[in-house]
Amino acid sequence: MKKVIGFIQIKKINLPSGESIHFGSAIQQFIGEVRELYQDAFKKNITDKEKEYYAYYTALLLVCGHPGLKAAIQLVKQEFESLFTTYYIEKCRNYIAPYIEALLPENP
Repeated sequence: MKKVIGFIQIKKINLPSGESIHFGSAIQQFIGEVRELYQDAFKKNITDKEKEYYAYYTALLLVCGHPGLKAAIQLVKQEFESLFTTYYIEKCRNYIAPYIEALLPENP
């Protein structure tokens, strides 16, 4: 968890392979807004902030799209499996699975 919080605070992801993922200013601003919503909802228990947080979270997953989410899961597995373990990566994948399934093209 400490690692993930670090990524959120510096708004950059340093991969164990030595590469880094940098975000543009709009994404950095969005990360800050979502972090603030998370704090308000789950740390300060401000009424209705939890719903707003989940709305942002859902919007983010939808914007990423099916290919983006699939690629992100693969990247996390490839780069961070030794840190997070297969169990937690699968738990995360299962958590977002309904979003991925909702984004699959419909079969004719």
